[in-house]
Amino acid sequence: MIQKVVEKQERNMMRKICALLVITVCIAVGCRKELPAPGPSNATKTTQEDLGPQYAARVTCFIGEIGSRSNCSTIIAQSSQKVANFEVTQKLSCGHPDRVSDIEWNFIGHKDNRDLYNFKRTFPIDTNEYTTALNLISFDGNQAIIFQDEYQVIVIDDPDGK
Repeated sequence: MIQKVVEKQERNMMRKICALLVITVCIAVGCRKELPAPGPSNATKTTQEDLGPQYAARVTCFIGEIGSRSNCSTIIAQSSQKVANFEVTQKLSCGHPDRVSDIEWNFIGHKDNRDLYNFKRTFPIDTNEYTTALNLISFDGNQAIIFQDEYQVIVIDDPDGK
């Protein structure tokens, strides 16, 4: 009988502790989020920063020097419509044995009427002694070198050569 009374008191004490914890959390962080009043001033505005790339682009990995006929390339994904919060990560692997690069990139926004991309190159991926390099590229539709060494030149350019 005494054991049941003690168990009941323990349960009641735990309920009180839980209730106090919930109240404390509610006070600290707030229990409910106020919703903004409807109206044009609170409408979500999509800016150019929220939209996908404005330039058609291609990433090419030239084996050796720029313009080499030995190369790999891919077109950078673009939304067929301007989509808010456009996010795409793409990857290209290219090279000769023991000199293969993994090139990964994602569109991050716009600045000064240019598309911004983060690029990451891991080279050579087929050995134990690879390195990783990062580069932020501001693309305006004209060819830009992303990475270059004695084995490869990796560029971003207009796929139509404009």
